[in-house]
Order: sequence, then structure tokens, then C-alpha cells
Amino acid sequence: MAAAVLAAGSATLVSAQTTVNPGPPSMFSSTTPVRVLDTRSGVGTGGVRAKIGPGQKLTVDVSALLPGFDPLTVNAVVVNVGVEAPSERSYVALLPAGTPAGGTSSVNFDTGQTTANQAIVGLVGGKFDVFNAVGTTEVFIDLLGAYGDATPST
Repeated sequence: MAAAVLAAGSATLVSAQTTVNPGPPSMFSSTTPVRVLDTRSGVGTGGVRAKIGPGQKLTVDVSALLPGFDPLTVNAVVVNVGVEAPSERSYVALLPAGTPAGGTSSVNFDTGQTTANQAIVGLVGGKFDVFNAVGTTEVFIDLLGAYGDATPST
């Protein structure tokens, strides 16, 4: 890990070594694709049909949608995330539940554009957050698989 220290028009590179313990290895297992969020139809929103607003987060709970997985050992999921009818140029970020949005994106889009992207998102308690930065947009997400130290039953 390196940090730049700026002083009176000059930059000095200060280097520090960090040891990271990544934890046990995770295995990927695909699932039958399933829609976990669709703001157009109310899937994953308790039936509410509404675009995600500026600076708004929705929490998606996928723990019950991973048959055979121990919800305590699943640490990330693979999803397709799409947007439709955005009112402004913006981005949507998928984040582990409770994580503050920090300016990174899972899918970027322009006004009126329908687009999608695949993403891997970490989970906290089987949940992740969907954050929209600017304007309003419809969001739809399909779950494709999970990472964890458990193997799903067949």
C-alpha cells in the first residue's frame, strides 16, 4: 500500500507494507437464474413499483434464494444488474449491506439508456444494497450464483 504526501508543490511517496488475511478460499456455484429485484414490477421491493431515487439505497436479501447454501458461509453473489429509463446520467452501485456508497459503480448509464452489467457483490447477512447516485431509474437484478465455503445440494 502506498500513500502520496503533498507538501508545497512537491510529492513524496511513502510506502507501507500491509499484511491481509483473506480468510478461507471460496468456491463458486451457479444457481438457476432468478430475478431478485425489479422496481418495474415490485419484485424484491415488497410489491412497491417505483424507481430508485437520487442517493437512495434499497436492500436486497438473497439468503432464502440460495438453496443448499449455508447463509452464514455465503460471502458474495454474482448478478446481472440492469437499468431502464434513467432520468439523468448516473450510476448504480451494488454494495455489501450497510456499506456507505463511495463513488464506485456497478453499472454506468446515460439519460434514457437501458443497459446492464454483470457484477460480483459481497454480502452481509445474506444482503446487499443497491445505490443510485443521481436522478431516478428502474433497476432489475438477476442472481446467477454464489461464492462461499459450502457446496449447494443437487
